[in-house]
Amino acid sequence: MGNVGNIPNNKRRFKMAEVEFYRQGDIVFIKFDGEIPSDARKRENNVIAEGEVTGHFHKLESLPGAEQPELLIQYGLMYIVAPEGAAIVHDEHPTGILPPGNYVSRPKREFDYLDGMAQEVRD
Repeated sequence: MGNVGNIPNNKRRFKMAEVEFYRQGDIVFIKFDGEIPSDARKRENNVIAEGEVTGHFHKLESLPGAEQPELLIQYGLMYIVAPEGAAIVHDEHPTGILPPGNYVSRPKREFDYLDGMAQEVRD
């Protein structure tokens, strides 16, 4: 194999980590094996995100016959503990299914080039 442009192939090699993720609308859930911070607080209503414009929300629910997964929050990050999997429901999206495991998510952000600022996406 030759060069791509003026860059030798050996300068373009890099290893990508394999990441397992799931998405529902603007929310992305990334599966991870790490520890959930001990000071993360449980969100009792299991609402992951609420649309400020539409009033619709993404909510964490249990799968039929499974225990209720937990939604924990710390510093703007959301952690889902779902040893038996979980369902993510929303009025405008098909129900999303998360396989068993732990997940991390944060609100999707967009960059406004006119203002030069990043902001959370509003539903």
